[in-house]
Amino acid sequence: MKWQPSKFIVMVAGLHVLAITWLLLQPENWLVVLLFLLVLHVLVGLLGMLPRSQALGDNLTQFEPEELPGRICLTLDDGPDPRLTPQILQILAKYQVKVTFFCIGRRVEQYPEVVRQIQSEGHQVENHGYAHRVSNPCSGLAGWKAEIQQGADAIFRQTAIRPTLYRPMAGLRNPFLDPVLQRLSVKQVTWSRRAYDTREKNPTVVLDKLTRDLVSGEILLMHDGHAANDANGSPVILSVLPSLIESVHAKGFTFCTLAEAFEIAAKADEQLSS
Repeated sequence: MKWQPSKFIVMVAGLHVLAITWLLLQPENWLVVLLFLLVLHVLVGLLGMLPRSQALGDNLTQFEPEELPGRICLTLDDGPDPRLTPQILQILAKYQVKVTFFCIGRRVEQYPEVVRQIQSEGHQVENHGYAHRVSNPCSGLAGWKAEIQQGADAIFRQTAIRPTLYRPMAGLRNPFLDPVLQRLSVKQVTWSRRAYDTREKNPTVVLDKLTRDLVSGEILLMHDGHAANDANGSPVILSVLPSLIESVHAKGFTFCTLAEAFEIAAKADEQLSS
């Protein structure tokens, strides 16, 4: 697929051309040009640190309420975890809720039986990269491609399904990610809200952040890997998840996987356009 850059990236490219032209015409202003380019690159870097930003390329953070009426997507990152994920699956099975797991390729290789359990119980398995490195946002085209493809390959070997969605670590990225995703026909998905359950130890705080003023089409983020422990030493997600499901149901919403959400949204768009 041919890369279609975002309007912001097109603008940044244009400003680089103007800066170089300015430098060629007035080389004595080289310091001003340098400072201008530095500010521009800092801006790009800051936007790459905003998980919900659309500036660097297509990024699904939530569905429109009319596209996904009465439904919420719950997503879990950083697994599989051989201790925690099976317990989460038990809770989900009890409430008959299906969710989307964004799995780390290296952990998929370490715990293939857990990934197969996720799939066998009807949940969706998607790509959270292979190594989950802090340095990922500094990657070039080759680095992003390797991270995404290796993660997808690890999942495919265990599930026989190739992921079509990718979530970068902590939502961090740079301008080189979008062209790689477009070339691989993979869609980036982040979230509409998160509760920082990898470091927040208070289950009440986590639950409130995930449920306050909830609307249809939201994508919630929690973690079945790297989960924080509460005051009793138990993973926060284990105490929050049942309450979250019950609270969402009490508000009149149901859960669906991202794959189901895309199907529902596509049908809603067809009806709205007809």
